[in-house]
Amino acid sequence: MTSMSDCVPVDIVVISALKSELDYLLDREDFNWSKFEDDPISSLQYKIGTLPETDITIAAAYARGMGLTDSAILTTQAITAFKPELLGMIGICAGREDKGVNIGDLIIPDKAYHYRFGSFKNGKIEKEQKVEQINQKYSQYMRSFFTEEIMGEIHTNKKIKGTLKPDRNPKVWNEQDMAMGSSDFVVKDVTLVEEAAEWERKLVGIEMESYAVLRTANLLNTKAIIIKAVIDLADPHKNDSYFYYTTYLATEAFIRFLTDTVQQGYLKKK
Repeated sequence: MTSMSDCVPVDIVVISALKSELDYLLDREDFNWSKFEDDPISSLQYKIGTLPETDITIAAAYARGMGLTDSAILTTQAITAFKPELLGMIGICAGREDKGVNIGDLIIPDKAYHYRFGSFKNGKIEKEQKVEQINQKYSQYMRSFFTEEIMGEIHTNKKIKGTLKPDRNPKVWNEQDMAMGSSDFVVKDVTLVEEAAEWERKLVGIEMESYAVLRTANLLNTKAIIIKAVIDLADPHKNDSYFYYTTYLATEAFIRFLTDTVQQGYLKKK
């Protein structure tokens, strides 16, 4: 066992809300992952590897539970322990159907906001919007990187042959000001999506972590990005049929983006 104070700084940290959202990444033997380390003081569990064909080190860790609080704790622990150049969150989310978002699409938000924050006064909730931006240096880079060609390659990858997936290439939602809404609710009713959309017309996705991750990373002066794939449309018919494909999609997109930033000299070893 090692404690957080004993951790060696790494170049990149990737986190998720659930361990299963990291499974595809941690199954990649070309990253030469270490065994899981378990910090006895903080409960941080992580593996350390190397981005293939580079000397860029990467740590992977997951939260002990879903929601804003657990995500903020994980982000704080990971940044404190590893002092990364870049922190990325990958995983799944719900999509906003009335905006044209479909299952199997990829959402890379420009910002995330907490849509259930405020005060209770005179029998009514007075809402206050809390917004956090992703790192704009990487936001601009990602808008040009994720082309239809790249998404087609990811979608037709032979590594996922036989996996249940949509019959079309994923669309990437990453335009300027595209937003992810966050709260501590698993959304199974589109009326909550409508509530979240009252704050932000460019809302395209909804989940339980992104705002907390960006808020924490920004406070700790760490560059952070979010890449999530749409597994459902925030309705009562939620199921995990596309779970493997969507976690693969978010992970593979993240890996390809990192690889390109290194090759182009955009992301350098610390």
